[in-house]
Amino acid sequence: MYKVFVRHEVKDFDSWHQGYREYYDIQRDLNMVSDAVHHDVDNSGRLTVVHDFATMDDVNRYMSLPNLKELMEKVGMVGEPEVWVTKKIL
Repeated sequence: MYKVFVRHEVKDFDSWHQGYREYYDIQRDLNMVSDAVHHDVDNSGRLTVVHDFATMDDVNRYMSLPNLKELMEKVGMVGEPEVWVTKKIL
C-alpha cells in the first residue's frame, strides 16, 4: 500500500471540502483506494490529506494529473503544498 500525504493551508474548510468532494470521482478513477483528511490541532485551516493507492503506478498517475495543482487551487488551497509518498512495510 502506498500513501500520498499532502499538507497545505485552505482559505475556508467548508468551501474546500465541498470542492474536494466534487473531484472525488476523478480520484476514484485514478484507483485511489481510500482517503482521509486531518487538520492541525492548533490550526484548522492547515490540512493533511492522505490518499491510499495499491501500486506506485497508481500514485504516479495521480501525481502526474495535468491539472492537479489547478484543481487544488480551485477548491481553496493557499500557497504551495508539501507532498510526500510512503510505502507500507509493516
